Amino acid sequence: MAGLDRPFMQEIKALGEAETMLKTISDAKSAKTVKVKLMHKFSMLRPLLHGTDAQLEALARAQNKVSAIMWEMKKQPYFESENMQELWTVMTHHFARRSANRK
Repeated sequence: MAGLDRPFMQEIKALGEAETMLKTISDAKSAKTVKVKLMHKFSMLRPLLHGTDAQLEALARAQNKVSAIMWEMKKQPYFESENMQELWTVMTHHFARRSANRK
């Protein structure tokens, strides 16, 4: 991740961890557990406002990997019951996070 500043590195690292954690979900219970952990992690990250082309490209790649998993997860019955769409939004839309409301 050469050429990335700290906020981008933190965001991309969190997305990589999310990718790994999302792959462990097999039922509603595990979905709930993973969602709680990831909601906390992503709620602490500040929105990214500026970035170079390389930074934005690296971010997009990491977000796309997470979105691919979430897209497949939409087929599962626990996706709606555990409100996984909320998690998906918080992971990929920075201004949906609580941290976006901090001054």
